Amino acid sequence: MFITIINTYQPIQEIPLKNQQCLNCKKSGNLIMILYQLHTNNGFIYKVSKKVTGAIHCESCSTDIPAIKWTNDIEAIFTAAKKQAPIEKPTKIYKWPFKFLMIVIGIIAISILYFSVDSYLSNSNKKNILKNPKVGNMFNIHYMERTSLQKYNTQGFTWVRIKEIKKDTLIMQFYKDLNITSKASVDLSEHNFNGSIFNAKKNSLQTEEKIDEFPRNGNDYLGFQSTIYKYKE
Repeated sequence: MFITIINTYQPIQEIPLKNQQCLNCKKSGNLIMILYQLHTNNGFIYKVSKKVTGAIHCESCSTDIPAIKWTNDIEAIFTAAKKQAPIEKPTKIYKWPFKFLMIVIGIIAISILYFSVDSYLSNSNKKNILKNPKVGNMFNIHYMERTSLQKYNTQGFTWVRIKEIKKDTLIMQFYKDLNITSKASVDLSEHNFNGSIFNAKKNSLQTEEKIDEFPRNGNDYLGFQSTIYKYKE
């Protein structure tokens, strides 16, 4: 992205130099000193600068006298004139592209902050739960129920909650909705965990980060299996 800076010099005052002689035509009383104030525009910010410059023009021979040729007297007049010049108050005007850019940057910054805090809290919740699972801990999971060696009967995204803990056994209960869409509003109040109940091993959660149901009826392939996506205390 290229930014072009445009400098313009706006005239603010004309001062006749009656007693000064033109260095070109040698005539006196025809020199005009013009004071200019610098304005800059880069497309995003319009700035009125406090910088004042000057130029001298001879009305007799219609030539400009470059600053490098000014006499000491002219330099002194210019220095004094700058201090009393009716300059426009220095200011900055933020144009709509700049405002739009600031809004975009603000949104990005807030989003990064939000996701950083959310990630920190999620990791904190995860560490606390894995270290010491408690009744009421909740898990956002993708689950599947294997009913044979090669068949999965049900699968979806939902929440489960630790209903009770008996030594190394976690008594888990499903959320009322067994297939929550990404846009669905979820109320994680305790009374909404009224789905089916299953047993999982505490050790599997802490060491393997898994919530799998005990094999049913002695069959190793029966039961719920899941992948945990989110932890909530």
